[in-house]
Amino acid sequence: MTILELLHGSKSFEYTPLGYSYEIRLFTLRHGRKSDMLRGELSHVSLNDKPVYHALSYLWGDPTPVDSVYIARRKLPLAANLAAALRNMRTKRKDIVVWIDALCIDQSDSSERSNQVQLMKSIYQGASLVRVWINEDVEPSSPACVKLRAFDEEVPYASTFVSEGIKFWTSIVSIFQNQYWSRVWVQQEILNASKLVVYCPRMTIRYEALVKFQDVTAEALWDCQAGNGLIADSDRWIAFLETFVSTFPSGRINHSKVWSRSVERTMLYEQGNLLTLLARAGGMSVTDERDRVYALMQLANDYRPDAIGVDYTLAVEAVFVSALRYHVHRHHTLDFLAHVKLEQDPTRAYSPSWLPKWSQRCSSPLSTPYWHESQRFRCLDRPFSRDGTELRVQGMCVDHLGYAKKAPVVKLGGVFDDKYLAEAAWASLRCGVPEMDVVCERGADALPKAVCEVFGTHTADPYYAQERKYIFHALDRIRKLALREKHGNADHRDREPAFLTTVDGPQLRACLSVRQTFEKGYFWPTRRLRLALLAAHIAGEGDEVWLILGCHVPIILRPAVFRGMYSVLGSADVPGFMKGEALAHLREPVRDGDWCGEYQIRRIDLV
Repeated sequence: MTILELLHGSKSFEYTPLGYSYEIRLFTLRHGRKSDMLRGELSHVSLNDKPVYHALSYLWGDPTPVDSVYIARRKLPLAANLAAALRNMRTKRKDIVVWIDALCIDQSDSSERSNQVQLMKSIYQGASLVRVWINEDVEPSSPACVKLRAFDEEVPYASTFVSEGIKFWTSIVSIFQNQYWSRVWVQQEILNASKLVVYCPRMTIRYEALVKFQDVTAEALWDCQAGNGLIADSDRWIAFLETFVSTFPSGRINHSKVWSRSVERTMLYEQGNLLTLLARAGGMSVTDERDRVYALMQLANDYRPDAIGVDYTLAVEAVFVSALRYHVHRHHTLDFLAHVKLEQDPTRAYSPSWLPKWSQRCSSPLSTPYWHESQRFRCLDRPFSRDGTELRVQGMCVDHLGYAKKAPVVKLGGVFDDKYLAEAAWASLRCGVPEMDVVCERGADALPKAVCEVFGTHTADPYYAQERKYIFHALDRIRKLALREKHGNADHRDREPAFLTTVDGPQLRACLSVRQTFEKGYFWPTRRLRLALLAAHIAGEGDEVWLILGCHVPIILRPAVFRGMYSVLGSADVPGFMKGEALAHLREPVRDGDWCGEYQIRRIDLV
């Protein structure tokens, strides 16, 4: 036992239970020199009394204790990153009152954790300052740091940013690569803050500067991906810029509301329900998987206070199901099925096939919610089984998948050009459909045209209405390039002027939207001679294409062992079914056995 432990005590700290629901603890960090041990006090306060305090937003990191803070002569262990944050925060002459989750919540008490998590929004809204701790020791006098910190005072253009060169900005990359930005809780902590400052070991940065910096890097990334010649050496710049754009949290769910140029992105956030936020936050990190729901639910525009109880004694799947129960209760839809993309044989899965894997990064569904007719029909009341393992739905089987080889993943180049269009389009078809001349009755030319039908369906979203003519121009270009690739007409291809040198910005954006669709799935023929674009790579011959009432996209199902039960494989774009054409003659109330044209309504269980 050291002399310091004798003076300050070596016993572990024990929490005093909190009282009523709006009571929290605040930590007072005592002032001291850099070499002094960390000391402080915990006090109980009510949020109703509007106490004055700061809040810390940080990465927990490795939980192994490396330091301690002494509270009431008792020792409370600290992990490395929190210890570094406290030592950086401490001043020589002034105490600081701050809320820190690891210190102010008894992490061993699941009941207290559940109650305090429900107050997180109020806690960060009530803080006079939210301190973001990024433990990256960058040189504050470097030109890149100086310019970064000045971004909230001036708004440089993307071309100005790129003109500095990659080497110039390398010194600040570590700030944006820090794992802090990948945390789900960051979204709530940042969005609910009235004032934010980013703290590094040797400097501070106004959060507004980071927001503007990301906006400029996103603009530069767009110029590189468009391949419009404005930025030289685009491939290197794409890899470099993605470091800034993909790791910063505003690119995941919402752009911060601190800058006028972010109004459009803010509106996207404001229109996001809980289901949307869960999908956008896929792939972000949490210490506890249940926090995917608990950290985002209060940010959703459809959330009602206390609608989803916070309970850390529940299993992870039970928490996810509770979120989906709430979504169905509020919206009477099964839209979450569009986010399912099964990665393994459903008979080997440990969770229901209809439950999206929110821990994985979920790209947007292949299809957009564009069914006019489907919006007239709700899903069944109380579709979930009591134990949450089965989902009862109503719908109709409209097609089956035919025979095709498994399509490989097409590796994408950095710059979008004619050669990419031809290779991506034709490779997808050639690998997915073995007998190209007999798949459709209309002959060999039908397959490239069928690709256009799929894209024409996908891009029918009103978001693309003003650019639709450019999109179909790009689709026709894909069809022609794919045909030339098939027939090996290289001489003709070489004589034709490059497509992208003659198009303007809207056409480039249309082409990029087509490219993104190629990235999201692969083609598969159906028995009724359609060409479907699928999300699930494990789909195969005989799997069924279903229109499920309450779900805006066709879903691929696989019959389970027991009759009337199915596994969900994923969503699909299927020409002829994307605008609700098959439901046009269906009338309410919908009953099992009703006929809708040639299709019969059935009630089935998804497992």
